[in-house]
Formats: sequence, structure tokens, C-alpha cells
Amino acid sequence: LRLLSSEAALNPSRLEKKVHRQCAPVPCEVLCDGVMHALALVSLPGILSTHTKPLPGVARTTVDAAHTPISLADSVDRRTAIGIGAVTAGAAAAPASAADGNTLTLSVALSDSDVKSVVIELKPEWAPIGVERFKSLVREGFYDDARFFRVVPGFICQFGLAGDPALNAKYRNARIADDPVKEVNSRGTLVFATSGPNTRTSQMFINYKDNLFLDKQGFAPIGEVVQGFDVAQAVYSGYGEAPSQPRIQKEGNAYLKEAFPKLSYIKAASLS
Repeated sequence: LRLLSSEAALNPSRLEKKVHRQCAPVPCEVLCDGVMHALALVSLPGILSTHTKPLPGVARTTVDAAHTPISLADSVDRRTAIGIGAVTAGAAAAPASAADGNTLTLSVALSDSDVKSVVIELKPEWAPIGVERFKSLVREGFYDDARFFRVVPGFICQFGLAGDPALNAKYRNARIADDPVKEVNSRGTLVFATSGPNTRTSQMFINYKDNLFLDKQGFAPIGEVVQGFDVAQAVYSGYGEAPSQPRIQKEGNAYLKEAFPKLSYIKAASLS
């Protein structure tokens, strides 16, 4: 019950969808008293209703924007999930280095003088291929000093083009296979951007709201924000989608610092 209540408190929309998906053949009235009590603990009105409330529609132009190539070639990537492996009862967990952990901390510079943290729990059980690529990039320092170059309030914030053009060139065509979509694109999930099937490379976005229309388009979440979502929402959005992704690929931060000096950025990304 504690686990169920905890998940409901962190992300009620996804829990609601899980309840409907797993209990679809059974009338909600026969759900055990324990489940109903756990849901009541977090005060989720309507979670036992037989239909999920529809989200506001998304304009077609916004949907297309989600598929806009992030680079000159198809460098837009989706995020994949990572998870924490279970330890057999009675067995000691194998020691792991911090770099092998699934807790990601982004030190986000909202401005040069205002640095705050965003903590994301990666879920390998959601999308193992994507999670492994993302962790590899973090260990390489790919996201350090990377700008949030595309911010659409009420939709997403996007990052994942390196400040170093050499790193962009290295991963521009290093595409990975898709993971099946096992979790919904709910508020606070971390996802690879993509330009089509099997085109994930390095670009990521955080969903600002439930963007469930992305599920059927193959966007597989790889983790979720567990702390500092307000920080993610506060990254500078004044430039919208103006920064040129091809120029970022070729020129990196030299271009962004000159043309878009107010962009928020990741000072450092680390795993624990």
C-alpha cells in the first residue's frame, strides 16, 4: 500500500492509467478495500472512474514539431527507460560504482548565478536500450554545458545537442533501435526525441504535461523527474524554437552563447 500511495502521490495520472489498464476486465466496485484505501490516502478524485478524462487536444503543428529533425540529418532521438534491478531475497547486492546508478542529477543553470538541481529516476525496465545509451552519454560528459535549446511552454523542454561540435559529430548518425513504449508520456517523464523509427541518438525532452498522443508515435519514456520539476519548468523559454539545430550541431555553444545568451543550461549531469 505504501508503494501504491507513493506512486500515486508522485504521478497520479500514470497510476490512474495503470489501474484502468490492469483492472479493465473487472468492475471497479470489486477492487479490494486495500487498493481503494491506498488511493484514498492520496486523495485522487475520479481515479476509480471507468473512463480516463481526455486531455486537451494538441494542434497538428505542435505534433509535427515533436518530429522535427534535431540535426541536419535525422539526429532527433527518443529517450529510453532505465530501471533498478531487483535483488534476490537474502542475497547481498553487488557493489556498483556511482556511474552505474539510475539516479540522474542535473545541475541546471537557470542563469549564470542561479543553479538548481533536477533529479530524475531512470527506469531500465521501461526502455533498456534507451537507458543504456543515455547513461553512456552522461558518463562521457556529453550533456555537461549543454543548452535547453528548444522550450515550448505547456508542452516540452528539449536538450541533447552538445556544446562541443566534435561530440555532436560523433553521435549525429549513431542511432539506436527503438524500445517498445511501455509507459505513457505523462507529466515529468524523460524521453528521447526522434525523427522516425529507430533514429534515437542523444536528444532528450521532458514532458511539461500529459502528452499521451506521443505514445502511439513511438516515444518511449526512460525515466521521470522525482525532484525539481519546478526547475525544469523554469528554464528560459524566451527564444522558443528559434535556435538553429544544424548550427548547434556544427558550431556548438560558440553559436548559442553569441546568438542566444539567456538560454538555461546543464552545468553538469551525474549518476548515483
